[in-house]
Amino acid sequence: MKKTISLIFTAVLILSLCSCGKTEDSGGKLPLLTVETQNYKEDFPGENGEIICSLDMDYPVFESKDIPDIAGKISSALEYVKAETIERIKANLESTADAKKRFNLTGVTVTKVTFEVYANTPYVVSVSMTEKTGTVPEDDEGVIKGYSFSLADGSKLTHETLASPNAVKLDETLMKIIGQQADRSYSPNGIALGKEQREKLDKLYSPDNFCCDDTGIAFLYSYRILSSGSRGGTYFCKVNWSLLRNTLISPREYYERLNPPVA
Repeated sequence: MKKTISLIFTAVLILSLCSCGKTEDSGGKLPLLTVETQNYKEDFPGENGEIICSLDMDYPVFESKDIPDIAGKISSALEYVKAETIERIKANLESTADAKKRFNLTGVTVTKVTFEVYANTPYVVSVSMTEKTGTVPEDDEGVIKGYSFSLADGSKLTHETLASPNAVKLDETLMKIIGQQADRSYSPNGIALGKEQREKLDKLYSPDNFCCDDTGIAFLYSYRILSSGSRGGTYFCKVNWSLLRNTLISPREYYERLNPPVA
C-alpha cells in the first residue's frame, strides 16, 4: 500500500514539474534553439608592432535540429556584429594610438563584449550586447544594445517589421507609450519623470535598440545619462504587448503572420 501511494505521489510530482517548465504565452511549446557561448580574441598592433588595442568578445551561437537554417541565420547575424566590431576597432586604431601619445597613456585599450540571452521562446530569440572599452574595461559604464530575431524566418525584428497595420506616427506613438511606462517604472519610488528626464528619454529613443519576449518589449536606456550620473547600469523599460495594440504586434503574431496556424 505504501509503495502504491509513493508511486502515485512521484507521478503527480513529475507532472507538476513538467507543467512548471511550460509558458502559457508559448502554448506549452519548448524553445527550439540551443545556445553555446564562444570566445573570440584579437590583438591590433600599430605601425611599430606594439599592441594598441585588443578585442575580447563572448558571443552566442545558436543551433537547432528542428530549424537549423533559421538558427544558422541568427548566428550569422551575430557573427556580422562581431565583424563590424573588428572593422570599427581597425578604423579607429590610428586615432587611438595618437590619443595615447598625446595624453601619455599606457596599456592596451581593450574592448570587452559580452552577450546575455534575454529570451529564447518558440517565437523569438532576444539578446543584449554590452560593450566596454578602456585599459581596464571593467571600470567603463559601457553601452548596451538589444537584438531580437523571429523564429519564423530568422530575421532581425525592428519597430518597422513589428508595426501594426493600424499604426499611426509609429515613433511618436512609441515615445509617448515609453514615457508613460517610464513614469511608473523608472523611479524605485514610483515618481514620474521630470521634464529634463523626459527630454533625454526621447533623445535616446532608438527604433532598433530593444529586447522582447512573449510578454512584452523592453526598450534599453542608460541610467547614467537619464540620471545625470547618479545611477549606473541599464534601464529596461518594459511595455506589455497588451498596451501596444494598434501600435506593435508581438513576436507570436509576427510568427503566425508568416506561418498561419493549421486549423
